[in-house]
Amino acid sequence: MLVSLGSTIFIMIPFQDPHLITPSQVIQGVAQGIGFLGAGEIIQQSNENRKGEIKVKGLTSAAAIWSSASLGIAVGAGFFKIALVGFLFIIFTLEYAKRFEH
Repeated sequence: MLVSLGSTIFIMIPFQDPHLITPSQVIQGVAQGIGFLGAGEIIQQSNENRKGEIKVKGLTSAAAIWSSASLGIAVGAGFFKIALVGFLFIIFTLEYAKRFEH
């Protein structure tokens, strides 16, 4: 929630003072910054029992963080329908995609 709220606040700033920064610059900065945050969420572990096996954790969490930032940008820019459809797709993916994997 905080990532989405922060993104909303960041994207609202250019609409208050358009000479300060453009919305595209804010979107680029948020996407890049959240990308680094998500990269820190991804953990690589090696399995001692199986030689050479590497297990990666945190990909879903990183993607969820990045997606929530995009929702915040959409809401802050006034694209409420896009944000709602995006939210529904994100919830569907996080809740039901595991069932289709197997």
